[in-house]
Amino acid sequence: MFCWFKVVLQKVVLDLALTKALYRLFYSVGLVLLCSLQVLSVEAEELQVNWGAPTTSADGSPLNDLAGYRLYYGTKTSQYSNTIDVGNLQTYTVLGLVAGSNYYFAVSAYDTAGNESELSTEWIHSIPLPRAPNPDDPDGDGIPNDQDPDSDNDGLLDEVEIVLGTDPYVADSDGDWVDDGDEVSAGSNPLDAGSSIIRLGNTICADWNSFLGGMWNVFEHVNLSPEPIRVETTLFSIQGNTTGLAQFTVPAGGQFDALIHDLSGRAANSYGRACSRHFGNPGDLDGRMVYYRPETDPSRGMFQFAIAMQMTRGKIGPQFVTLNTMHPSLAAGEELLLVTNWLQLTNLENTVEHGSLVYYAQDGSIIRSERVTLSAGQRNDLAGHAVGSSQIGVVEWRPDRRSSTFLFRNVRYLFDNNGTVESFDTAFQLEGMVGSGEPLYVPVDTVVRSSVLEIVNTTSQTTSVNVQVFGEQRSERQLVLAPHASEHIILDQMLGPMQVGYARIQGGSLGSVAAVAMHYGRRSDLGISYMFGIQAKPTLGTSLKGSYNTYLAQDTWLLSVSPEAQSVDVKMTRPDGSTRHQAAYEMSGVHTLHLNQFEESDNYGVIELVPSQRNSLASWALRVRGNDYIIPTPLR
Repeated sequence: MFCWFKVVLQKVVLDLALTKALYRLFYSVGLVLLCSLQVLSVEAEELQVNWGAPTTSADGSPLNDLAGYRLYYGTKTSQYSNTIDVGNLQTYTVLGLVAGSNYYFAVSAYDTAGNESELSTEWIHSIPLPRAPNPDDPDGDGIPNDQDPDSDNDGLLDEVEIVLGTDPYVADSDGDWVDDGDEVSAGSNPLDAGSSIIRLGNTICADWNSFLGGMWNVFEHVNLSPEPIRVETTLFSIQGNTTGLAQFTVPAGGQFDALIHDLSGRAANSYGRACSRHFGNPGDLDGRMVYYRPETDPSRGMFQFAIAMQMTRGKIGPQFVTLNTMHPSLAAGEELLLVTNWLQLTNLENTVEHGSLVYYAQDGSIIRSERVTLSAGQRNDLAGHAVGSSQIGVVEWRPDRRSSTFLFRNVRYLFDNNGTVESFDTAFQLEGMVGSGEPLYVPVDTVVRSSVLEIVNTTSQTTSVNVQVFGEQRSERQLVLAPHASEHIILDQMLGPMQVGYARIQGGSLGSVAAVAMHYGRRSDLGISYMFGIQAKPTLGTSLKGSYNTYLAQDTWLLSVSPEAQSVDVKMTRPDGSTRHQAAYEMSGVHTLHLNQFEESDNYGVIELVPSQRNSLASWALRVRGNDYIIPTPLR
């Protein structure tokens, strides 16, 4: 199908009377663009279209300032609910189309001055319906619908939900992105947002940042499925506007690294979010954004730090991060070096959202509060270190609309100076946490490093916390935390020096406790060379998957916690499908495995762990580059 793009020279009046502003006049330059819009392929509920590039402008002169295209589509003719700036691509795969619907498509072009053509001739495509279910038994369980009330369609009968205490009219009672029926089947707690098997959707996001001299931003995509996955990564600005786009395919069981720092549309000295969507099954795609800060003094190593931010679909309602402006260096004269805590907050809703950042001291008292308003898709980085130096506590993001979704994290930078130069000892990021009343587990390590267990009461009620630390010996502490109070336990004393073990933390009520184990690597003068933190989590799942990486001279260590003795199958697979290692390991307590002994340099792949007992294992992959950095990534 051929289509004409045509815009005549015209005057457009933008009425800003509602904002009491003056009228403003805009002019657009006419373009006449000839293109070909056609379907290349249709698979399930996705559609690939392409179009030819225009060659002439409105006056017939050669078109030499074409900048890109916008694709418009929706379910009503001439009413397009979706607009995608595809840059200078001439092919695009539209994902997530709904069966049984008609879709209407059109394309425009724009030049380097931002002038946009008229839309092309509209094209329509129908997505067929699947085979119709039995109207008397739509859920296919053999029980007639009128005898099988499940008001919220979460897989649990209303009468069962009443007994469980879940909401029979809300599919996800605790707001953790997992329906109540799925939680019951999986063995997690449908009333505790901190107890669930993380289910990533088909669109997952991470933060990008081009400050600090232009850090490397590597968006790692890991395909956990046995089939190739097509992925689209969209770059969003601070304001939530689309600024860049990339499309690629991740091979089955493989990994693809999108270099955000090289992506067109990434502005210097700015930040935003990057979101990837795919047309596989929810959970097929995982990964993380990794910031690498190159070292300016080669004698100190290759990188000042590297930190990883796991792909996430965000969290619903309130969430928490620990706050710490105290420099952990024990070297003489370094206790006053600058520490910054940047609170990264992104609105994932399509509406303007409001809320409060509430800062709590270690005893739970409020030391600061600030109101925040974010437009749809907007991100704002706020200076948590404004509370002053040598402060320890917790920050809560409390949205006014408790059903809204946000990305929230704290990125903590340890300067190697008083802040006059952008040069660092190390950095660490912590994703926003929600509390749990279920047992949480985390590995702890005092081998050539210090370890501190940070425990947070995420509720407005006093709660008890039982802490058990397992190493060569078992030790136990019982805490009572005031509302929103936190406690730091120095494990060098509780676990002992040169030990690898794990901690078990359990709050006294639903959704009450979150914890992170911080680790500090020290130089010979007791200054800081690196730090990393591992968030405590429940032992859930029948299999756990993640990735290993031996690029950049990295070592990958598999660190697992199995509270009960059991056999665990471990498998390492390269993107080409070849198995690098497969064996069964007897695990009891904490278990470490050096994966580089099974893999050559400059390779990566997928790790899968299958425990013999369901809901019995928690595991992390630690990517280590000498004293430059340690990056912990959870297997999920």
